[in-house]
Amino acid sequence: MICKTKGIVLHHIKYGDSSLIVHVYTREFGRQAYMVKGIRKKKSGYRFSLFQPLSILSMEVYNRESRDLQILKEASMDVPLIDIGNNVKKSAISIFLAEVIHKSIQEHESNPLMFEFIEKSIICFDKLPEGYVNFHLLFLVSFTKYLGFPPRDNYDANHEFFDLREGIFIPEKMDESISFSKPESHLLHQLIRAKASDLKSIHFTGNKRHDFLEKMLKYYQLHNEGIKNIQALQVLRDVFYDG
Repeated sequence: MICKTKGIVLHHIKYGDSSLIVHVYTREFGRQAYMVKGIRKKKSGYRFSLFQPLSILSMEVYNRESRDLQILKEASMDVPLIDIGNNVKKSAISIFLAEVIHKSIQEHESNPLMFEFIEKSIICFDKLPEGYVNFHLLFLVSFTKYLGFPPRDNYDANHEFFDLREGIFIPEKMDESISFSKPESHLLHQLIRAKASDLKSIHFTGNKRHDFLEKMLKYYQLHNEGIKNIQALQVLRDVFYDG
């Protein structure tokens, strides 16, 4: 059956001499893998950039529930992402976010609320003029709501340390492998309540940003089996080490 859907590109790999397998999070069918035939030929009707991480597409697909690999009939850019394609730091963040989304979502079923959250986040990120170097931190915190393990924001003067296992703020510091430090916990509290427009007022070094990011990924790993090794983490480390 030929169906129309919107999709967000998460990952692609080469297949054969001229094709791609593209993993896409779709509005109607959840996460799917699509065969894109002949894209690496000179006369291909597609530009390779169409399938870059976080591209938002309008798609016509051959959908069969019994198949693990679907066929893409047609695709076009639904929302042009101008700054992500031209800004090295935004591009690095987009690669990281696409990998996190790809490994976090396994369901082959529709989740319109999750799709809308991801789509709006990408569009906001592309247009964000300031504070975008911290956008991936805000996204990770906000995304937990849709994955089913949001941190409980019970932070106060008597609960200043975040427990990674229980997802709550606690009175006393625990081993750093299972809890945030006091500054990291305060930052998490800020991000739970923040909007993208607030990010311009959050300032810290590249090292501290990376330390917080690693703790958030640890939180993901404890609550989502799909998050194991995020390869794009090294890309962010290289780009933002001095940020």
